[in-house]
Amino acid sequence: QIEYDNLLTTMLVTPGDQGAALSSIYIPRILQNDSTLKELNLSGKFVTDLSANHLAEALKKNNRLHTLNLSGNQLSDAGAVYLSEMLLTNTTLTELDLTNNNIGDEGGRAFAKALQTNSSLQGLKFEQNNISTTVTDQLYYWLDFNWHPPDLKKYIPAVQKNNENTYELDLSGDSGLRIYHELSATIVADALRHNNNVKRVLLDNNFKGDNLVSIIADTFNYNSTVTELSMSGCHVGPEGAKSLANALLNNTALRVLNLNDNEVGDMGVRAFIEALLTNNNICKITLQNNTLSDVLRRKLDAALTLNSQPTKLKKVLPRVLSNDITLTELDMCGEVLEYGSGKVGTHGNAATVILADALRRNTQVRSLDLQNNDIGPDGAKGLAEMIKVNAWLTEINLKNNKIMNEGAVSIVAALKVNDSVISLNCEDNDIEHKWMVALNNALELNKQPTTLKRLLPMIYDNNSELNDVNFDDLLDIPESNDSYKYTRLQDSSAEMLAKALRANSVVTSLGLRGGRITNKGVKALAEMLKSNQSITRITLTDNPELTQEGVAFIISALKVNDTVKEVDLGNRNKVTEEWLNELHFAVQLNHQPLSMKQAMPKILDDDPALRTVSFKLAAQEGRPITDNSCIHLTNALMLNSHVTSLDISNNAITNRGAEVIAEYLRQNKTLWYLNLANNDIGIDGADFLARSLRINATLKRLDLSDNHILEEGGRCLEQMAWLNFSLKQVKFDNNNVSATLSRTIRNAIMLNNQPQVLKKLLKQALANTAHLTEIDMSDFEPVDQTGVDEADRMPGALDDTSMEVVCFCLSRNTWVEKIALCNGLISSKSYPFIVDLMKKNTTVNTIILKNNKLTDDGISQIIEVLKLNNLVVEFDVSGNPGITDFYRHRLRMAVMLNSQPRLLKNTCLRMKNLDAVRSIKLDAYDGERYCNDDSCELLHHYITECKDRCQVAHINLANNKVTDAGCRWLGRLLQSNRTIISLNLDNNLLSPEGLRVIASACFPMVAQFRPLSAGKKIQLLVNQHCHNDEDDFEGDSVEEVPYKPSQDDLDYQQWVATLSTQNTTLQTISYMGNKIHGPTLATLEQQLDVKLKENCKNARISAAQPVVSRKQTIRIEDTPDYLKHMDDTILVDALQDRTRVLCLSR
Repeated sequence: QIEYDNLLTTMLVTPGDQGAALSSIYIPRILQNDSTLKELNLSGKFVTDLSANHLAEALKKNNRLHTLNLSGNQLSDAGAVYLSEMLLTNTTLTELDLTNNNIGDEGGRAFAKALQTNSSLQGLKFEQNNISTTVTDQLYYWLDFNWHPPDLKKYIPAVQKNNENTYELDLSGDSGLRIYHELSATIVADALRHNNNVKRVLLDNNFKGDNLVSIIADTFNYNSTVTELSMSGCHVGPEGAKSLANALLNNTALRVLNLNDNEVGDMGVRAFIEALLTNNNICKITLQNNTLSDVLRRKLDAALTLNSQPTKLKKVLPRVLSNDITLTELDMCGEVLEYGSGKVGTHGNAATVILADALRRNTQVRSLDLQNNDIGPDGAKGLAEMIKVNAWLTEINLKNNKIMNEGAVSIVAALKVNDSVISLNCEDNDIEHKWMVALNNALELNKQPTTLKRLLPMIYDNNSELNDVNFDDLLDIPESNDSYKYTRLQDSSAEMLAKALRANSVVTSLGLRGGRITNKGVKALAEMLKSNQSITRITLTDNPELTQEGVAFIISALKVNDTVKEVDLGNRNKVTEEWLNELHFAVQLNHQPLSMKQAMPKILDDDPALRTVSFKLAAQEGRPITDNSCIHLTNALMLNSHVTSLDISNNAITNRGAEVIAEYLRQNKTLWYLNLANNDIGIDGADFLARSLRINATLKRLDLSDNHILEEGGRCLEQMAWLNFSLKQVKFDNNNVSATLSRTIRNAIMLNNQPQVLKKLLKQALANTAHLTEIDMSDFEPVDQTGVDEADRMPGALDDTSMEVVCFCLSRNTWVEKIALCNGLISSKSYPFIVDLMKKNTTVNTIILKNNKLTDDGISQIIEVLKLNNLVVEFDVSGNPGITDFYRHRLRMAVMLNSQPRLLKNTCLRMKNLDAVRSIKLDAYDGERYCNDDSCELLHHYITECKDRCQVAHINLANNKVTDAGCRWLGRLLQSNRTIISLNLDNNLLSPEGLRVIASACFPMVAQFRPLSAGKKIQLLVNQHCHNDEDDFEGDSVEEVPYKPSQDDLDYQQWVATLSTQNTTLQTISYMGNKIHGPTLATLEQQLDVKLKENCKNARISAAQPVVSRKQTIRIEDTPDYLKHMDDTILVDALQDRTRVLCLSR
């Protein structure tokens, strides 16, 4: 209270101070710590320095007022000093306005000094005074302190003063400080920038954010004493880490950096690693609780480890980092881990990682030697990362470094990206063989042109857009270029391409022009072609080292590959013309069907086991045999001596292909079967083949079915068929060739299928040789040809083809009369050929087909044609068990007709055709033919067969050669017939036995008679022209031989014995002029006369008188004169309707 009163008295007694009066109003309240007085505005109130002094004294005791405005007054430096002294004790005033006064630098410095202690005043305005800029900056500088923690002023002054006792600056969050502003960070940074004593700076959990960290980091570009900096929990991010890393590039004192619990990230770590390449002093950077990759963490540890040891690497790294143009070879052999006089192997991988990071952006080093350094798998991984980005390093030596498989895998992966490393020594590293191979392959790839490296992944991936692989762009690089060695395709290039293309199914064209590929590279490509199924074109032009050995590899591959259609080798190589032709041939084979290509090697090798070659399924493979195929095929067959059968049916061969095949047939000596069916061969093609087959003597079977030969082409084949003697079969169905011409060709060919003997006879028959009158093969014996090759097999037996060709050859022959084909296999299939022959031939009268395989089926054709044919008088089919007795008998009857007079044959045929035949007049011979015993058999056969339809009444056989055997047939006929009323046998060769046979058919005979047959062999020596005079018979004699009854005799005796009825219609019989005489016949003649009269009586016919006389007279009762000299048969015909019927004696 006393101080208060003294102050107040002092202020009141000051004369002339207008501001004092105003101030006196507030001073009491200030002194009394009036809680309501928080702001005091004395702006423009004429406050002087003295008033300011009194006010300052009052505020030293006040803790309520926080805002004071003294602007626009008359304060000078003295007033400013009073007020600044007040700030040393006042802790509540936060705002002070001194604008627009007369304060100078002295007053400004006084405030600056006060602010170094005061920490409450945060707002100080002193514009429009006389304070210089320097003092103003000091004021702002210290004023900013009042915005930061109070402890900042506690430590900073000591730091600023470079107090030698200040060893540690602890501004961490644990100390109670909270620094969030850049100004605070700047104050700390400025304090540390020039300090030479502080060794340890703790800023944990403060200075949060990259902006504050950057300010602190900048200090260490200048500070050379701080060895430890801790900024854990300061929210240090990548940018803040970069700032600290940049500071480390210049700092040589810092040893420990703590950045735990931050967000440095991989980017920040990379910055530290790069800084450590230059900074060789820092040995510890802790980054716990930061999100980092293991690789970068290991690299950072490696860099720190490197800084912990003095090595040669530390000397080289600056040059590496600075891209020293003189440093092209980096030799670190056995020295990377050098420490003093020894090596510390445990740190090898770390040092290697540091070196690898330094080389990532280096563009000068070409060779790196790291052998004998024990870098291990981790070091190899670090190098691998460098290799991925370094595009200038070409040679690396990693011998004896224990990188093992793990490290090798990393390097292989890196080399897939890198295209510059071409030499890598990884010996003595415990690497498995497969990974060594992988490394070598990767290196070889790096030796290849860039185009190849770019295309290889696309080839492996089967990129659908990559159809054409070529390296034409490499041709633009001049040979003088330093990189020429690796911009031209080498053997290794070809090997890599081959490996990639083995499983590729997209690439169709491969262009390898202008390279340096030799036989080795071509061999790899050839092996690839054995499995690749997409490439169709390969270009190897302008590869000068290529020789015929490489061509041989390609040809061998093309034997398996069937897709390559073009291989271009050009001219700039060492391949001979002969080998180029061989290659062309092999390529052309790929245009051919797969089956042809597969068979071609065996054909060319003349494989003895290859006898049959068939390409009939080539069209089904989608690639039929064409004319071009025929060229290659025949060229191969020309060199083959074992193929005997060639089937190229169902393909696309035209006339041109037929011409090629024909030329081959002219020279071939082994082929016996050729199938050209179902192609496009026309007339010209048939002509080519026909001309060649006139010369060829080995081909035995030819099939030209389903082509377009037409009639004209068929005629060409016909001419060939008659001149070729080896062909056994020619098929040409469905060629629009007429049936006649087809049969002519077939028969001409079948001539070659016959036994040699028959073949010789038929050739004479075709020539119509006059002395050849018979084709007699009755003594031919079949030949057993079991085990004989089909090509060499000769005709062994007569068969239907023999019959067909015989009939054909004889169809125009005018000399042959007899055909005898016995002991063969002729079947009913031959009947049509025989029929055709019998229709056309005019000389053959004897056909003998004994002991064959004929049957009833179709024999009716023969029987029918015999009605028209008058020549064949013998047709022997005995020994053919397939022909039944019924048809055998019919055939004999038909043949017998041809040996009879024409009138008899016509009469029989009329009866067969059911014509009404009442009278059969055969009393005159037809030329040299007489009716004989066979005629009687025929009459019996046809009249009996047609008895219900023909009604024959009169038979006249006078003046013929009927014997007793013929009477037997007439007797049979009379016994069964009920229509015949007259029979004339005058002037024949009858004996008493014949008369008895006739009589036995009319009435029972008491006495037995001896039948006349071939078995009895009675020869009647009679005159061929019988006369009515009995003297003609007197000198004749009969020679009898011992009788042995035949089967016919026995049958006839049995027939006679079983007669139950006799003929009741025969009224007249005449047998004048025969050798029937003797008294023993009188009774027989009388009985016969009686029987005839009885028959007449029964028929109610009145006879003139019964006469049985040898005289040839006719007695007619009550007949007109014009009938007295008529033939008896005609007479009967004329009078058959009269009520009085004639009785005609002998």
